[in-house]
Amino acid sequence: MRLAYCYPEALPSKTARSIQVVNTCFALAGELEELILYVPQGVYAGGEIFSYYGLEKPSNLKISFIRKSLGPITSHKFYNYFLGVSLKKDQPDILFSRHLQTADFLLNHSAPLIYESHEIFSEKKNASTRDNLLEKKVMANASGVVFISQGLRRVMAEHYIITENQEIIPSSAKRIELFAEKQIKPENVNTFVYVGTTRYGWKGVDVLIDAVELLPEKYVLEIVGELDEKFSRQKKVVQLIEQGRLISRGYLQASEVFSFMRKTKVAVIPNSARDRISALFTSPLKLIEAISAGVAVVVSDLPSMREIVSENEAVFVQPDNPFSLAAGVRKLFEDDSLRNKLAENGWKRSREYSWQSRAQKIADLAQKILGKFPS
Repeated sequence: MRLAYCYPEALPSKTARSIQVVNTCFALAGELEELILYVPQGVYAGGEIFSYYGLEKPSNLKISFIRKSLGPITSHKFYNYFLGVSLKKDQPDILFSRHLQTADFLLNHSAPLIYESHEIFSEKKNASTRDNLLEKKVMANASGVVFISQGLRRVMAEHYIITENQEIIPSSAKRIELFAEKQIKPENVNTFVYVGTTRYGWKGVDVLIDAVELLPEKYVLEIVGELDEKFSRQKKVVQLIEQGRLISRGYLQASEVFSFMRKTKVAVIPNSARDRISALFTSPLKLIEAISAGVAVVVSDLPSMREIVSENEAVFVQPDNPFSLAAGVRKLFEDDSLRNKLAENGWKRSREYSWQSRAQKIADLAQKILGKFPS
């Protein structure tokens, strides 16, 4: 089977979606005869895209660079047009995309399409009538749809008729082979970490910072990711940094994050309940990365989180409540037995969320569709 993965954004990048795309393609190549990744032309060569994420490009993975610009103008329309030219020449068996406009364009191609849904565009604040129509069309006419969470599929079904072939395939992460490997002394035994962007309000970083103020001074929060300006200028954040109670480590490459996570005791996923993306739709990559690295986690009690972990693997806290979050952090630091038990249980649970497992499910769906598709 030859699969075309069509991604109209530049690679590599620092975004979580780029991590998901590259790792999915890397693992998926192991399930296929050939995978062709169609990405916009950029400054990186094919192999460099994968090495950026600590991976070696598989020999049966071809990267096809597609024009997205004409002169000074850059547009998805240009990408789609030149993508069509390349697809006509390459003739893959099946198409895959997580981008709505590209998926809509691919419906016109002769090969069947799998669309991967990560959000509901018609629910976004700036949603247009066109977004609603595109989403309705793709949901009904794609040969298959992958949802990253049960909550997303349930709400999507309230909006649209969805094609028959549907699968829920959450995000994934690299995984340590043996839990015994986690026995690494953390640099600071009282440090807990948040890994990810601080840009979006639904990530709950504002509540996390308030929780740090409520904790005893010996506990230190380390943020891995670029600290958004709206936080870096806050007086309380500046004070916490000056006091050594908050460390902003900055951005780490994906290949470095996993090694960093292995050296910590506690990670926090403080998502807000105020946004449906957070509460229902997301498949929390950083939560999966944490349990895959054998780290005990404190997470907001949301349906999206409970799709991944239970009380056997995590301490749940009330969303948007800094007092509850602070209490959850203290609970894990003060109870070594509980922390170690949850960390090991989480690591065992993470078997379900390896990139290889994700790739196999996508390949199985593709094979199922091809079995029904007229040759």
